[in-house]
Amino acid sequence: CCLCRDISERRLLEQSLRLTQFSVDNAPDIIFWLASDGRIVFANRALCQLLGYAPDEIQSMHIWDIDPSTRGGLWQQVWERGGDSQGILHEEVFIGKDGQQYSVEMLSNHVKYGGNEYGIAVARDVTERKRTEQSLLLTQSTVENAPDAILWLTPDGHIVFANRACCELLGYTP
Repeated sequence: CCLCRDISERRLLEQSLRLTQFSVDNAPDIIFWLASDGRIVFANRALCQLLGYAPDEIQSMHIWDIDPSTRGGLWQQVWERGGDSQGILHEEVFIGKDGQQYSVEMLSNHVKYGGNEYGIAVARDVTERKRTEQSLLLTQSTVENAPDAILWLTPDGHIVFANRACCELLGYTP
């Protein structure tokens, strides 16, 4: 006597769950989950690599251990602000294990799962982009305030930029 059961659907579901977990673990963007008390309950490899922590280290920490903006009792305000199911896009500064600071752009919201409420965040390291933006602002300010006249022309001779000194020299407004 033999009893057989078709488990192909269950196998497909298990394979799909493994692929989903693998995708989240290996996503290039940071993905992490927080409990309502601020504990980090899940962090993917991207967060661990960025901050220099092993997965077991980071999952024994609280959000304020890596995000100074949530320290000093501010966590409850942050938690309440994140309750919108549409998510909140914001920038934060995370502190790595070595003390280095990283600018991150983060979309976060709350979800309910298994009778508990969690904060879930997807973030991207924008440290280099922020440095580039600061450099561009400094360059722009330098060119605009240079004592010499500076003009930018298109190949066909149209003026696309004139700094302050150029405008004053020629008697035109920008």
